[in-house]
Amino acid sequence: VELARAQAEHIEAPPEPPPPPRQQRREVLTTKPESQKDYRGYTFWSSDFHISPIADLKDLFAPMGMRIIDESLSGHCHLKKTCSRNLKVITKQNGITLGQCPNQLRRKFFE
Repeated sequence: VELARAQAEHIEAPPEPPPPPRQQRREVLTTKPESQKDYRGYTFWSSDFHISPIADLKDLFAPMGMRIIDESLSGHCHLKKTCSRNLKVITKQNGITLGQCPNQLRRKFFE
């Protein structure tokens, strides 16, 4: 009986689970450091056929001083009020395939 009691008291507890992995802190820079007061950020151009990816990038880049010109060609652009209005070369009809003569369209784009 003594041996059984001693063995029962000597049972090891199950090992503790490892601590959860440390999460990295993600901080968003909302003010510019003193050394970058004149910095205006980059400007990005988007003429995409899908409204969600560029909307995510706008949210991500805005606090960093980045600017995005969104000239959407999506059929859902009215939901975000980003429909293209002043594009002269690229349209919904030629934006994916670049039309019958892509090189001619490319040249026109850079004129």
